[in-house]
Amino acid sequence: DKYLLGDKHTITIRNGVELDDVNDARDIKAIRNEFDLNDETKIIATVANFRKVKNHLFLLRGFKELTEKVNNVKLLLIGQGTAGDQENTEHDVRNYVEVNGLHDKVILSGHRSDVSDVLSIADVFCLTSHSEGLPISMLEAMSAGLPVVGTNVPGIRDVIRHRRNGFLVNLGDQAGLNDALLQLLSNEKLRLRFGQESRRIVEEIYSMDQCVASYRDLFLRLADN
Repeated sequence: DKYLLGDKHTITIRNGVELDDVNDARDIKAIRNEFDLNDETKIIATVANFRKVKNHLFLLRGFKELTEKVNNVKLLLIGQGTAGDQENTEHDVRNYVEVNGLHDKVILSGHRSDVSDVLSIADVFCLTSHSEGLPISMLEAMSAGLPVVGTNVPGIRDVIRHRRNGFLVNLGDQAGLNDALLQLLSNEKLRLRFGQESRRIVEEIYSMDQCVASYRDLFLRLADN
């Protein structure tokens, strides 16, 4: 059923995302050049504004340890903090990068209006939030055919099929996060298989067409009553 039935008076319709056109000819070379990346550099990307709930420092700590095992890898943080927001963590993120000498390893892109284009250069998408509703940024990454790593919290665990399109790691499990990222970065076949499954999940469950069709079916059912 397209609907998740709570009781006979309640239904839930999943939000959808526009499917990324995998055949769209993006100038990946130009995008990589913008960030001064060579062809061999592996990219871990995340899309999330800098707020406490997004838990960027957990990702940064894991990434710092990962750089001790993988040389040619960079972390791309897409997003920004909001002035006056008491939950703003942009200062903490920038301070961590500064103190730990990660300037050459962490890219702070700020807000981007071309997220789907930027994600085309990523190898892995990672979201380490304390909690999520429906993680649209992760669904957009899955639409782009990316394997995903995320914390085992509501919202994220609803879209990651553990060991099918990515890995779930428990909050605070630094070793688990590092291992998940390392497995994907070191195994191209695994990245491809998980990425294909990510795309399939979005096509079948979370596409905008599915969302619109669910609303249409609901309205037709209401009209018949």
